[in-house]
Amino acid sequence: MITNRHAPYPQILTMTIMYIVISFFCTSCTMFQATPTPVKKPTQPKIVEPVIQQQVEQSPYVSIEQKGDNEIKAGNYRSGLNIYNNLMTKYSGEDKKRLLEKTEALLSIMKNSDLEVVLNSKKSQIPESMLLYRIGMNYAKKQKDNQKAKEIFNKFISSYPDDPHVLEVELLLKEIEKSSFAKNIIGCMLPLSGKYQTFGKQALRGVQMALQDAKALYSDQEIDFIIKDTESNDAKAATVVQEFSQTNIAAIAGPMVTSEAAAKEAQKYQIPMICMTQKSEVTAIGDYIFANFITPEMQIKGLVSHARGVLGIEKFVVLAPNDKYGQRFMSLYRQAVAEAGGEIVVAEVYRENQTDFSEIIKKIAALQPQKVDEESQGTNTNNSSAPKSSEINGDTESNGIANTTSELSPKIAIFIPDSPSKAATILPQLLYYNVKEAYLLGTNIWHNNALLKIPSEHIKNVVITDGYFAKSRKPEPARFAEAFKTVYGEYPGFIEAVAYDTALILIKTAMDKSINSRLDIKNTLAGNIIYSGVTGETMFETNGNAQKELFFLTIENSAFVEIERH
Repeated sequence: MITNRHAPYPQILTMTIMYIVISFFCTSCTMFQATPTPVKKPTQPKIVEPVIQQQVEQSPYVSIEQKGDNEIKAGNYRSGLNIYNNLMTKYSGEDKKRLLEKTEALLSIMKNSDLEVVLNSKKSQIPESMLLYRIGMNYAKKQKDNQKAKEIFNKFISSYPDDPHVLEVELLLKEIEKSSFAKNIIGCMLPLSGKYQTFGKQALRGVQMALQDAKALYSDQEIDFIIKDTESNDAKAATVVQEFSQTNIAAIAGPMVTSEAAAKEAQKYQIPMICMTQKSEVTAIGDYIFANFITPEMQIKGLVSHARGVLGIEKFVVLAPNDKYGQRFMSLYRQAVAEAGGEIVVAEVYRENQTDFSEIIKKIAALQPQKVDEESQGTNTNNSSAPKSSEINGDTESNGIANTTSELSPKIAIFIPDSPSKAATILPQLLYYNVKEAYLLGTNIWHNNALLKIPSEHIKNVVITDGYFAKSRKPEPARFAEAFKTVYGEYPGFIEAVAYDTALILIKTAMDKSINSRLDIKNTLAGNIIYSGVTGETMFETNGNAQKELFFLTIENSAFVEIERH
């Protein structure tokens, strides 16, 4: 068989051509993919890079602030707050505004125990107003401690009256007042044991009479008194007020001898208190403190005003013991006489155990005008050769009375701020030297039966001031006296009467329909309202002390009688 060597060529050629075509096609595809249609690349804003750079320049402490944020997220509030606190002086403008907002949000979730540490720290840069507001809100809303909330809020309002939260706080304070105030419950604190228990028990009887009358007056409502014993002790009195602060009492009647210690606590807790004390300075403790009693100032002004305005006296004398009591009364007397336009002509002090007052009384006698007879008319008789009377007021030279012709005009008043027993020593000596027509002025300590034992000729023209007189012609004091005697078998004194009035003043004030808080009571008491009671008319001055209508007494037929005042 013969074989043709060139027969396969056409096939090879065909395959070669196909290879070339396929290769060209693949190459074309590759070139097409590598060179896509050009797309315009977006231009980045030029502002991006400068803004980042500017923020870094204005807030270089951003990383520190973020660290604070992280501490807070981890629950480390104090640590986060410390970081914010340190940044307060670093930031300004919008950065500081942002930091304050974050700080305020943080304070709202923190405890007062932590916030108060910050508030009292000298290194704190956080606004005090922000801290006070948040601490007050925590006490009011979370801890339900209304008293502490009131204390903080009042400081907040007084210190930052223009703060935007003030209106909110004022509204909340009103709500707190309403929720912690029972107008029909009065607290009463008296020394029912201890050194001064006698006074406390006297006052208690007056308070009990007031409660009895109040229940009759407000028969459709329950009136109650919470009575506590101060034990005649300052510390106990302070504790009693603290106990009252945890109740919803409207106000406090009392205390007596422990007034200063109690008043400090009452002012702290903003509980209206009417102390029964003659210490007028106690009301300076604060605007929630009042005093209803007769004070030395009140009595001296009353005596001098009566002597000057009613009796027409121009010349005044004072004989006082040489101790703090006497010095105080002498000073008050001098001041009152000067203010009334009178003149102090003799002012002498004496020793506590002194019994001979001749030298002092001679000075008084030397001031009196001389009696002039027909033969010596127009001559000066104020000397050792002055004519003598053989008998004055029934006494003669032979019985030891040193007679003179001089008689003191009743236009002189002698004030003796001492006990009836000392008066019993001085007054007879005045008569001995014929000083018998002067007015004798005494405070309420002369309103004592011991004075009635002095012979009547020695106590002519006596004028005594007091805060209450059971046998007064006025209807209210007389009614109270008879009602008191029916219950207790004896007439009341000033302590019983002033306790009665104090209790009723608080009850009537609290029970008024317009009263809804302790603040209302405080403002009403200070509002120049005149209260009519068994001790006369009483009005509290702006300083908290009572201005009272005093009773003026004299002695007739060995008994005290009221001097009519027109």
